Amino acid sequence: MADGAAVPPVLSVRNLSVTFTGSGRDVPAVRGIDFDVHEGEVLGIAQLIPVLFLASIGIWAMVYAVPGSPVGAIVGENATPEQIADTIQRLGLDRPLYEQYWFWLRGAVIGDLGESIQSREPVLDLILTRVPATIQLGLAAILVGLVLGVPVAIVSALVPGSWIDRALSGWSALA
Repeated sequence: MADGAAVPPVLSVRNLSVTFTGSGRDVPAVRGIDFDVHEGEVLGIAQLIPVLFLASIGIWAMVYAVPGSPVGAIVGENATPEQIADTIQRLGLDRPLYEQYWFWLRGAVIGDLGESIQSREPVLDLILTRVPATIQLGLAAILVGLVLGVPVAIVSALVPGSWIDRALSGWSALA
């Protein structure tokens, strides 16, 4: 293929329609979407899969990083042997590690993140109740960054190489 020529897509989708079914009726969600998937995008997704897999193993393994054991954190230090055995069986910690990981991964993919050790509430519910505050905090941080960063960048650009430029560049690197 000549330089500058368009690279053909690996996959082309034309006039895609997605419909949600439920409550006895169909609800159109998306209509008429066209997109192309190119080789570089397929490669990027293929490279993402092992990274996500390794990250999921690391996250899952953090449960075992709790001092003592995960069961000790759940039942407390004054638990009876019967309570400990019941909790181990209820959580599936008596199963092989690969089974424990599989059940955790399957639950995480479908949105079942388990129950909080502290509040005994579903973890997904706890996360979702904090999303608005997280978004608000993120937007406030972006606003502060823009309000401070744009004027600093303008001043630095007006006097390149000066002591003001070096001072503002050093300050922005620390910020």
